[in-house]
Amino acid sequence: MLQELRRGWVLGSEAFRGQMSDLASDIVRGRKRESYSGEEVRRHDETAARELLTRGLEVLGMDLASTRLLRHSDPRKQPLAWLIRGKSMVGDRWITQELKMVTLAM
Repeated sequence: MLQELRRGWVLGSEAFRGQMSDLASDIVRGRKRESYSGEEVRRHDETAARELLTRGLEVLGMDLASTRLLRHSDPRKQPLAWLIRGKSMVGDRWITQELKMVTLAM
């Protein structure tokens, strides 16, 4: 649930969204803002995304070098993009650059 809030959306009524927003605010209250932004967070996000990419490639029996050589819109890239986008905080730009895609068709 908290990940959906961080991504900017959550399902439910206005009252429910308000409750979730308050809950998220309570969780982060009193913590340093720097701990949620900056170079360290970007590196952490990219590390997590790279681990997901590696595991996804292993499951599919593919390697990154050959995946990058596929057409930009090759459908075999889509499950990897969905996995990374759904389970990490990197942006679409990072995903498209890593997988050599033009855009994410999600």
